[in-house]
Amino acid sequence: MKQVAVGVIMNNGHVLACQRKRDGSYPLKWEFPGGKLEPNESAKAALARELREELGIDAVVTGELHKQEWVYPDGDSNPNGGAFRVFYFLISSFTGTPENHAFEQIRWVPPDELKSMDILEGTSEICICQGGRLLMSRQAPVGRRDLVAGKGDDILRQIDLTLT
Repeated sequence: MKQVAVGVIMNNGHVLACQRKRDGSYPLKWEFPGGKLEPNESAKAALARELREELGIDAVVTGELHKQEWVYPDGDSNPNGGAFRVFYFLISSFTGTPENHAFEQIRWVPPDELKSMDILEGTSEICICQGGRLLMSRQAPVGRRDLVAGKGDDILRQIDLTLT
């Protein structure tokens, strides 16, 4: 199983959305920036490295926001697909200005706008928005197993993204 660290980057009430390259896996799907962990690398260290490489920023990576496992149905036929363990972190502090080094495009969007974007399937559960807040569903859609300890499948964990 591949391990991936992802950053939900906030600035002035907006979240940074990144669109995958048109000639890569899952073309033109939107996601949060991040990438695969290297051998013996922590999720926090991997995310800090990936954000420097992909966006040219130095981020303060704090506590883990969410963790999940996701299996893409095309995993056997797609060398970049398969099973993933994804660690999500909220990034509310960074230095530098994000520059696109790895994506088709990047955009700062209000959290509510994520609902209308073509989000990568494994990321879509964290993109339930309501009144300027980003909610993470803890319902278990097909292909995914939630790793956050919880009290029930229908509970929503709320992240207030209206903070600057």
